Amino acid sequence: MKIKQKFYAAMLATLVATTATSVIPTTQASPLQVETQETSDERMATFIETAEAVYAEEVLNARSIADPSIDPSMPQVFTFTEVGLDGQCYYYEKGFDENGDDVVTISTFEVEITEDYGISTMANDEIDGGIGGRQYIVANGASTLTATVSLPSSGTVSATNGIPYIYSGFNGTFETDMGLQYSSAYNLWKPYFSLGNSATSDTVDFASGYNEVQHVNGYLPGTDVSFVIESNNNGYIRLKQMGYAKYADRLGNGTNTYLTSILQIKQSPGTIQNFKVLATIASSSSSDSSIKGNVSATFKNIQLDGSTNNTYLTPSTDYATVSRSGNNVSISVSK
Repeated sequence: MKIKQKFYAAMLATLVATTATSVIPTTQASPLQVETQETSDERMATFIETAEAVYAEEVLNARSIADPSIDPSMPQVFTFTEVGLDGQCYYYEKGFDENGDDVVTISTFEVEITEDYGISTMANDEIDGGIGGRQYIVANGASTLTATVSLPSSGTVSATNGIPYIYSGFNGTFETDMGLQYSSAYNLWKPYFSLGNSATSDTVDFASGYNEVQHVNGYLPGTDVSFVIESNNNGYIRLKQMGYAKYADRLGNGTNTYLTSILQIKQSPGTIQNFKVLATIASSSSSDSSIKGNVSATFKNIQLDGSTNNTYLTPSTDYATVSRSGNNVSISVSK
């Protein structure tokens, strides 16, 4: 057992041992790698229990709903990140080592404000701050949106004086933007989470790279990424994304890997009026007139609380076209 600090060794060993099934082959008790700053036993225990519960849910879903697009020969890694109002970010990862044994990594890190990782608590109307297309879907009491997003192919995305985004979310008491931000430096799509109008001053952001689909890693152009937008998952607003990333981890190790990433913040959603899907090129510092570029996305099989029978409002466009066929929405932005 590899433990960098012994602070939570016994507790972690007990909790991981309770995970009887795994989508990753196991041959013995899970070795652990633990990196943590000092934090309360109770807070860490609560986080680990939540992460293990989410993992168990993902195992159940994987067994009950097989995704034919997933190559079973490719390694799968589960990551779970929680941003607490105590100013700490908590990170959980379940993968395997070179021997095929389970490896669980648990770490905590301080919240700091950067722009490199695309996650903040200031949500803006991205069309007012740029160009793009937006489709509202009346919530009608729903709390969850699910969809699969087809990302644009490599070489078809460009931007001048702005950043391409493909995302979902909801509006009402709060405005959330939850999805992907394009990195031109890596030609990859990285998780993006924004919360506006919140009463809390907490900032949702990560210290460098404590999520596997971050830093040098990201979701591949031309692939499908599944979105799950949950307005209230046990008191958390949560974004779950699943798809093929370029590498197995944030440091660039390994090859294309199907990764699940979860970001969340403890916050009541309040009243939800609409869910939404968007593709935009936006900037907080440039004027709309100076922003140019191309980006497109197709949101497939959009469901609210599992239903495909939903009300779609008239879309908003700014140098964009939005078309819908049933519960599929395609957005193309060009200027």
